[in-house]
Order: sequence, then C-alpha cells, then structure tokens
Amino acid sequence: MSTDGQLQRRLDFMGIDAQAKAALAAAKPAIDKALPGAMKAFYGQLSNFPETKQFFADSGQMDRASARQVSHWGGIAAGQFDERYAKGTTTIGEVHARIGLEPRWYIGGYGLILDQLVRAVIEANWPKGFGVKAADREKTAAAVGAMVKAALLDMDLSISVYLEANERERVAAQEAEARTAAEQRMVVDGLAAALERLAEGDLRTRIDAGFTGEYARLKQNFNQAMERMEDAMSAVTSNAQSIHAGAGEITQAADDLSRRTEQQAATLEQTAAALDEITATVRRTTEGAQQADTAAQEAKGDAEESGDTVRRAVAAMSEIEASSKQISQIIGVIDEIAFQTNL
Repeated sequence: MSTDGQLQRRLDFMGIDAQAKAALAAAKPAIDKALPGAMKAFYGQLSNFPETKQFFADSGQMDRASARQVSHWGGIAAGQFDERYAKGTTTIGEVHARIGLEPRWYIGGYGLILDQLVRAVIEANWPKGFGVKAADREKTAAAVGAMVKAALLDMDLSISVYLEANERERVAAQEAEARTAAEQRMVVDGLAAALERLAEGDLRTRIDAGFTGEYARLKQNFNQAMERMEDAMSAVTSNAQSIHAGAGEITQAADDLSRRTEQQAATLEQTAAALDEITATVRRTTEGAQQADTAAQEAKGDAEESGDTVRRAVAAMSEIEASSKQISQIIGVIDEIAFQTNL
C-alpha cells in the first residue's frame, strides 16, 4: 500500500485535518454504540447473496470478521490514521484481492454501514423539538461529513491495494506467460533441430538444451529413445556384417561344390569310357573263349589230324592270356576311379 507520505497526501486532499478528526472524536460514542448493529445488518445482508456468502465458511468466520470490522471502524472514529491503520487497510485490500471479492461488493457494503452510522450520528447530535440552533446543525454536519470522508478514505485505500494487488498478479501472469512462451520456443527449436539431424540419418543426435519442468522429461525420453535406436541399429549393422560374411562362406562352399561336381562328372565320363572298353574287351574275350573252346574241341577230336589246328589253339590261348592282362588293367583303372569317387 501507500507510504506514510502518500497516506498524508490523501488526508490533505480530502480535508481530513485536525478539525475533522475532532469532529469524529466527538461522534465516536454514537458511532461505537451503532457499530455492532451496523455490522450485524451488514453481515446479515452478505449472507443473503451467494456472491458474497461464498467467502465465508460458516457463521463463526463471519462473526470473527464482524469483530475485526468493529475494531477497525472504532480506530477510524478515533481519527487514528497512522501506520497501524495503513497496515490494516492494506491487509483488507490484499485479502479481498486474494479471495476475489470485487470492489462493487465492497463499495456496497460501505453504503450499508454508512447508512447505519449516519443515522446514529444524526440522532445523537440533532436536538429534539423545534428551534434548532445553527451551531447544532454545524456540529452534526461536521460529524457526518468527517465520517463520510473517513469512510471514503478507507474505501479508497483498500480498493487501491486491491487494484495494486491485481496489477501485480497481472504483471506476474504476463511475465510467467512470457517465460512459458520463451521456454516453449526453446523446447520447439531444440526438438526441431534434433529431429532435423535425425532425418539426415544422425542417430547420435541428442537434445542438449536445458529443458525444465515437464519438458525435462520430454528431453530425457527423447535421448533415451535415441540411445535405444542407436543400439538397435548397431545390432542390425553387426548382424548384416555377419550375414554378409556367412554369404561369402556359402558362396565359396558353393564354388567348391561346383568344382567337385565338375571333377566327379569328368571322372564319371572316364568311368563310362572305361566301362565301354571293358565291355568291348569282354565281348572280344568271350568271342575268343568261344573260339578257343571250339578250337579245343576240334583239337581234342582231331588233334592229330592237323598241326595247323594246334597252332591256332595255341594262338587263341595266347590271345586269351593277353585279354586277361587287359582285364586286370581295366579292373585296376576301375579301382582307381572308385577310390577317387569316394574322395
């Protein structure tokens, strides 16, 4: 609220001087007498309106507020416009700002209280009967005027504090909004930069800006997600390298198998050719054996008849011997082929 100098300037402007304070002091007995009834009527009216009743939890709280108001107005009637009074009006204005009591209800309440107090002052100072003296009228008017001025001063101070408190709240709200907007811009810019680096394929990107509040958790979650993604991609790369190496081994093995297959095909061709030779040799051997058998039979039957026949038999036997040697060689070739095939 106002400093002592500001309070004094208000008193000077409204003309609340020593004379006005004296007039209040003269009316104080009537004011003190009327205050309990005035406060009862005032708080009774407050309880009739939901807009004002909501500020009181129960009747006990309303009674305590009424007692404080009686004390406060007693100080006003005594003309005690000092530091204690200033602190009291500051407290009232701050409380009204905190609970959200709008000035219209506060001003209306003063109207109710002044109605009771003005009536009390007039009844106490206005002489009964006819023949009212000018001095009596002046005394009553001074008392009422001083009381109205004091009430309006009190209202001015409390409402000024109310407005100052609201202004502080408005400025604080604007500053908080500006801080929030700046923080949001920082968060958006930091996140956008990180996502841009991620879009370019940089899995090592992290948010380094100093996020606060709930945004700190966003930063933590993003960085953890990037760490896990980087680990996953490292594992994928490692697996791809392993697969590539395995594919190379498989290709080498396939090449080896192809070469071995070609070798085996060539061996089989050689075996087939050898078998063809064996078949031809066996056929010739069979034919020679048949001829030898015929010759032997002829030689047995007629060995003595022809020396030429014996020589043919001997020759046939020589051919059989030669065929047997060839068969032995062929069998050796087959064994070698079988050995290579097993390999």
